[in-house]
Amino acid sequence: MIFVIRIREKTLGERIKYTNNINADYFISIHADGDYNPKESGSHTIYREKAGDLDYNKISKEFATDIFSKYTIISKHNSPKKDIRGLQVLSAVSNKTKRKVLIELGYMTNTSDYNLMSINTDKIAAEIFEGLTININKHF
Repeated sequence: MIFVIRIREKTLGERIKYTNNINADYFISIHADGDYNPKESGSHTIYREKAGDLDYNKISKEFATDIFSKYTIISKHNSPKKDIRGLQVLSAVSNKTKRKVLIELGYMTNTSDYNLMSINTDKIAAEIFEGLTININKHF
């Protein structure tokens, strides 16, 4: 199993191409949400479904649930969510990784969420790692 922790200097397309080339088992994209309403708060995961592929859909939702199962920094809001916007990072066409998820840690436009994310970076990393470990132990 190969882990790529972060490739900040690469574009999204380059990161997807790289993970496809190394045949990565997991793709985790970590974000902070934003909204015009500064009172909007909460965290969630987003996963991709494929029409007619029940196995893929089960694995995707399970991974989104597992990866976020230990996250306690900011309360979860309707998570996990199915990708209804066709996000490129989760696209079944461009990103061939079977287990992929987008994580929204909280809202950077909400002062409370922002402060919690800012002072808990190590704890966030540890909790996401715990969730990833749950999924790895199930499948590898």
